[in-house]
Amino acid sequence: MTPEFLSALADIAWPGLFLGLVFYLRRELRQLLDSGAEFAFEFMGNSLTVKPSKAITAGEDAMETEQELILETGAKGIPADYLYLKHTSFLRQDRQAEFQARTQLEFPHYDIRVIVDSYYKGALDRVDRVEYFLHESYPEPIRVRTSKEDKFLLKEVANGEYVLQARVFLNGQRHPIVLQRYLSLWETGPRI
Repeated sequence: MTPEFLSALADIAWPGLFLGLVFYLRRELRQLLDSGAEFAFEFMGNSLTVKPSKAITAGEDAMETEQELILETGAKGIPADYLYLKHTSFLRQDRQAEFQARTQLEFPHYDIRVIVDSYYKGALDRVDRVEYFLHESYPEPIRVRTSKEDKFLLKEVANGEYVLQARVFLNGQRHPIVLQRYLSLWETGPRI
């Protein structure tokens, strides 16, 4: 066997060996992640760092310590996917003249719908209110929603894509969670 062949074989084999090791040590790795630890692997010049996921909450200094999160949530931080924004958009041709007259802009105007959602049971029950921050070109760029029944639904019209930001205020937590979503405009977007 030539050195080139052995090198090529090593380049192909190391990911399988690495994944096998991770699978073999999965219980120990899960315990480390659950404890909040982070760890790193290095193998044949390749490295991987594994960190537990947590959402960052915004406060006066835009950061909170893990200790404050534990006190406020009763858990070891909030998972990064605890809450997220979903959106859709659609174009209603029959309303374009009305929308364009209202905004004085000759661009297509899309209906947008945005909600706050979660994979975690009861997560939306913890939400007190959501403040949506629309593009600065809106006459009222800040909108507040408090209805859990419709997942804090925001209905609006947009004539361009932009990044929507939202501050989600949880009951019993001092600072909001900050979420962002790039609003794509589709003629017939998905149902949410």
